[in-house]
Amino acid sequence: MESKELEKLLGDLKSKLSSLLSSLVKEKKDNSGELQNGLEEFEKFLKDLQQNFVKTLEYASKITKDEKIDKLYRKWAQKNISDLIDKLKRAGSKIAKEKNLKEDFDKVIFRLMELTRLGKRSEVFYGIYRIFVARNKEIPKVLCEPFKPIYSDEIFKVMIFSFLSGIMEKGGEKYGRSKEYRAESGGEGEPE
Repeated sequence: MESKELEKLLGDLKSKLSSLLSSLVKEKKDNSGELQNGLEEFEKFLKDLQQNFVKTLEYASKITKDEKIDKLYRKWAQKNISDLIDKLKRAGSKIAKEKNLKEDFDKVIFRLMELTRLGKRSEVFYGIYRIFVARNKEIPKVLCEPFKPIYSDEIFKVMIFSFLSGIMEKGGEKYGRSKEYRAESGGEGEPE
Protein backbone atom coordinates (compact mmCIF):
# COMPACT_ATOMS: atom_id res chain seq x y z
CA MET A 1 0.00 0.00 0.00
CA GLU A 2 1.38 3.35 -1.01
CA SER A 3 1.74 6.23 1.39
CA LYS A 4 -0.99 8.35 -0.30
CA GLU A 5 -3.46 5.44 -0.17
CA LEU A 6 -2.71 4.93 3.50
CA GLU A 7 -3.16 8.64 4.25
CA LYS A 8 -6.53 8.66 2.47
CA LEU A 9 -7.65 5.50 4.29
CA LEU A 10 -6.64 6.95 7.66
CA GLY A 11 -8.35 10.24 6.85
CA ASP A 12 -11.58 8.39 5.95
CA LEU A 13 -11.38 6.34 9.13
CA LYS A 14 -10.81 9.44 11.27
CA SER A 15 -13.76 11.18 9.63
CA LYS A 16 -16.07 8.18 10.10
CA LEU A 17 -15.08 7.75 13.76
CA SER A 18 -15.63 11.43 14.43
CA SER A 19 -19.03 11.28 12.72
CA LEU A 20 -19.97 8.16 14.70
CA LEU A 21 -19.05 9.81 17.97
CA SER A 22 -21.04 12.97 17.11
CA SER A 23 -24.07 10.86 16.17
CA LEU A 24 -23.83 8.94 19.42
CA VAL A 25 -23.79 12.14 21.46
CA LYS A 26 -26.73 13.64 19.51
CA GLU A 27 -28.84 10.46 19.77
CA LYS A 28 -28.20 9.83 23.45
CA LYS A 29 -27.94 13.40 24.78
CA ASP A 30 -31.28 13.10 26.59
CA ASN A 31 -30.37 9.82 28.28
CA SER A 32 -27.13 10.24 30.23
CA GLY A 33 -26.96 6.54 31.17
CA GLU A 34 -27.08 5.39 27.55
CA LEU A 35 -24.70 8.14 26.53
CA GLN A 36 -22.24 7.09 29.21
CA ASN A 37 -22.46 3.43 28.12
CA GLY A 38 -21.97 4.43 24.48
CA LEU A 39 -18.97 6.60 25.32
CA GLU A 40 -17.44 3.84 27.45
CA GLU A 41 -17.83 1.38 24.56
CA PHE A 42 -16.24 3.91 22.22
CA GLU A 43 -13.37 4.37 24.69
CA LYS A 44 -12.88 0.59 24.87
CA PHE A 45 -12.83 0.42 21.07
CA LEU A 46 -10.16 3.14 20.92
CA LYS A 47 -8.05 1.41 23.59
CA ASP A 48 -8.28 -1.88 21.70
CA LEU A 49 -7.32 -0.08 18.49
CA GLN A 50 -4.35 1.52 20.25
CA GLN A 51 -3.23 -1.84 21.65
CA ASN A 52 -3.47 -3.43 18.21
CA PHE A 53 -1.47 -0.53 16.80
CA VAL A 54 1.26 -1.07 19.41
CA LYS A 55 1.33 -4.83 18.67
CA THR A 56 1.64 -4.07 14.97
CA LEU A 57 4.46 -1.63 15.66
CA GLU A 58 6.19 -4.26 17.80
CA TYR A 59 5.93 -6.79 14.98
CA ALA A 60 7.12 -4.26 12.39
CA SER A 61 10.03 -3.31 14.64
CA LYS A 62 11.12 -6.93 14.99
CA ILE A 63 10.91 -7.86 11.32
CA THR A 64 12.37 -4.66 9.85
CA LYS A 65 15.02 -3.89 12.50
CA ASP A 66 14.43 -0.25 11.52
CA GLU A 67 15.55 2.24 14.17
CA LYS A 68 12.76 4.74 13.41
CA ILE A 69 10.05 2.10 13.67
CA ASP A 70 11.58 0.80 16.88
CA LYS A 71 11.64 4.33 18.31
CA LEU A 72 7.99 4.82 17.37
CA TYR A 73 7.12 1.46 18.94
CA ARG A 74 8.88 2.35 22.19
CA LYS A 75 7.11 5.73 22.30
CA TRP A 76 3.67 4.13 21.94
CA ALA A 77 4.51 1.28 24.27
CA GLN A 78 5.36 3.79 26.98
CA LYS A 79 2.01 5.53 26.43
CA ASN A 80 0.37 2.20 27.25
CA ILE A 81 2.22 1.80 30.56
CA SER A 82 -0.42 3.59 32.61
CA ASP A 83 -3.15 1.36 31.21
CA LEU A 84 -0.97 -1.69 31.80
CA ILE A 85 -0.42 -0.75 35.42
CA ASP A 86 -4.18 -0.55 35.95
CA LYS A 87 -4.74 -3.87 34.17
CA LEU A 88 -2.03 -5.55 36.23
CA LYS A 89 -3.58 -4.31 39.47
CA ARG A 90 -6.98 -5.62 38.34
CA ALA A 91 -5.38 -8.96 37.41
CA GLY A 92 -3.89 -9.15 40.90
CA SER A 93 -7.27 -8.33 42.46
CA LYS A 94 -8.89 -11.06 40.37
CA ILE A 95 -6.29 -13.58 41.55
CA ALA A 96 -6.90 -12.50 45.15
CA LYS A 97 -10.46 -13.78 44.75
CA GLU A 98 -9.27 -17.29 43.78
CA LYS A 99 -8.55 -18.97 47.08
CA ASN A 100 -5.89 -21.46 45.93
CA LEU A 101 -3.92 -18.96 43.87
CA LYS A 102 -4.17 -16.36 46.63
CA GLU A 103 -2.80 -18.84 49.18
CA ASP A 104 0.08 -19.75 46.87
CA PHE A 105 0.96 -16.10 46.31
CA ASP A 106 0.68 -15.40 50.04
CA LYS A 107 3.48 -17.92 50.63
CA VAL A 108 5.94 -16.19 48.31
CA ILE A 109 4.75 -12.61 47.97
CA PHE A 110 7.57 -11.07 49.99
CA ARG A 111 10.15 -13.08 48.05
CA LEU A 112 8.62 -11.88 44.78
CA MET A 113 8.69 -8.30 46.06
CA GLU A 114 12.35 -8.57 46.99
CA LEU A 115 13.30 -10.17 43.67
CA THR A 116 11.38 -7.42 41.89
CA ARG A 117 13.15 -4.74 43.93
CA LEU A 118 16.46 -6.28 42.86
CA GLY A 119 15.35 -6.29 39.21
CA LYS A 120 15.66 -10.07 38.81
CA ARG A 121 13.11 -10.43 36.03
CA SER A 122 13.70 -14.06 35.17
CA GLU A 123 13.42 -15.15 38.80
CA VAL A 124 10.24 -13.12 39.32
CA PHE A 125 8.75 -14.61 36.16
CA TYR A 126 9.73 -18.10 37.26
CA GLY A 127 8.17 -17.59 40.70
CA ILE A 128 4.89 -16.34 39.23
CA TYR A 129 4.83 -18.88 36.41
CA ARG A 130 5.47 -21.71 38.83
CA ILE A 131 2.35 -20.82 40.85
CA PHE A 132 0.15 -20.90 37.75
CA VAL A 133 1.65 -24.15 36.47
CA ALA A 134 1.25 -25.83 39.88
CA ARG A 135 -2.46 -24.91 39.87
CA ASN A 136 -2.84 -25.82 36.18
CA LYS A 137 -4.00 -22.27 35.44
CA GLU A 138 -3.19 -20.13 32.45
CA ILE A 139 -1.07 -17.11 33.23
CA PRO A 140 -2.92 -13.88 32.35
CA LYS A 141 -1.54 -12.40 29.12
CA VAL A 142 -1.22 -8.97 30.69
CA LEU A 143 1.17 -10.48 33.23
CA CYS A 144 3.68 -11.33 30.49
CA GLU A 145 3.97 -7.70 29.43
CA PRO A 146 6.27 -6.38 32.22
CA PHE A 147 8.91 -8.94 31.31
CA LYS A 148 9.43 -7.61 27.79
CA PRO A 149 12.90 -6.09 27.43
CA ILE A 150 11.55 -2.79 26.11
CA TYR A 151 10.63 -1.71 29.63
CA SER A 152 13.24 -0.21 31.90
CA ASP A 153 13.94 -1.84 35.26
CA GLU A 154 12.03 0.93 37.02
CA ILE A 155 8.92 0.45 34.86
CA PHE A 156 9.19 -3.32 35.35
CA LYS A 157 9.24 -2.84 39.12
CA VAL A 158 6.24 -0.52 39.11
CA MET A 159 4.23 -2.95 36.98
CA ILE A 160 5.03 -6.00 39.13
CA PHE A 161 4.46 -4.11 42.38
CA SER A 162 1.11 -3.00 40.99
CA PHE A 163 0.17 -6.62 40.23
CA LEU A 164 1.28 -7.79 43.67
CA SER A 165 -0.55 -4.93 45.40
CA GLY A 166 -3.74 -6.11 43.71
CA ILE A 167 -3.23 -9.51 45.33
CA MET A 168 -2.37 -8.01 48.71
CA GLU A 169 -5.26 -5.56 48.94
CA LYS A 170 -7.82 -8.33 49.45
CA GLY A 171 -6.99 -9.22 53.00
CA GLY A 172 -4.14 -6.79 53.50
CA GLU A 173 -4.49 -7.16 57.25
CA LYS A 174 -2.68 -10.47 56.87
CA TYR A 175 0.46 -8.69 55.67
CA GLY A 176 0.75 -6.58 58.78
CA ARG A 177 1.07 -9.60 61.04
CA SER A 178 3.95 -10.70 63.16
CA LYS A 179 7.58 -11.15 62.24
CA GLU A 180 7.07 -14.93 62.38
CA TYR A 181 4.27 -14.76 59.80
CA ARG A 182 6.41 -12.67 57.44
CA ALA A 183 9.32 -15.07 57.87
CA GLU A 184 7.07 -18.05 57.10
CA SER A 185 5.72 -16.38 53.98
CA GLY A 186 9.16 -15.48 52.65
CA GLY A 187 9.24 -11.92 54.00
CA GLU A 188 12.06 -10.64 56.11
CA GLY A 189 10.14 -9.05 58.93
CA GLU A 190 10.84 -5.69 60.47
CA PRO A 191 13.15 -4.95 63.32
CA GLU A 192 11.29 -4.59 66.60
